Amino acid sequence: MSLAIRLGLLSLLPLMLLGATPSDEVKQKRLYPMGEKIFLQNCPEFPWQSHSDSKKLQEAILKGGACGKLGQRESEALFYYLWDVKIQKSASFGANERIEVPHKAKCPVCGMFVAKYPRWAAKITTESGHAHYFDGVKDMMKFILHPTHYIKDFNETILSIEVTDYYAQKKLDGKKAIYVIHSDVYGPMGNELIPFETKKSAQNFIKDHGGKIVESFDRINEEILATLDL
Repeated sequence: MSLAIRLGLLSLLPLMLLGATPSDEVKQKRLYPMGEKIFLQNCPEFPWQSHSDSKKLQEAILKGGACGKLGQRESEALFYYLWDVKIQKSASFGANERIEVPHKAKCPVCGMFVAKYPRWAAKITTESGHAHYFDGVKDMMKFILHPTHYIKDFNETILSIEVTDYYAQKKLDGKKAIYVIHSDVYGPMGNELIPFETKKSAQNFIKDHGGKIVESFDRINEEILATLDL
């Protein structure tokens, strides 16, 4: 291996080995879009499916030449796009990764078509197996707290609550998610309860968008919802 390639590998490896991995926000806003563009324009035939080891993927990007001559910034973006978006998601998530919203499903609280806003989708499923879809956690919580305000004869037990992780865009158990309120990010219905899988992701989000964390699902009450509608 040439000295140039070795130096290139050394420039990338610390990103993962020394804890300097970019934040989820940086990945979503900058690295993933840049990496996807490089992948589609330079090397759509790159055999990413054959890589299950991150170090070997880094090496292939730097010395393989399949994507042409890339600088460190471009190599980093391509690596995170391929590793996080293509490889990890293919390995970890099945067909049920996202909340699948029927095309004609309407939010029972506001009446909007939920399928238009998949990144904000939330869902409850009752004991009879019936599902209700919402265009944000805020409307879902309004329904959970006062279901008969929106469906007059509703008297079923809610068995499951699902929400959509803001960064990963995968469904989460709504009772286990961490929520951020009063940020500068708005959903279809304005101020929202924004779900995250981990507290760390929520904290990274707050660094860029402000807001405060609601530590648990059980703490979401009418008072919090009222502040989101001001």
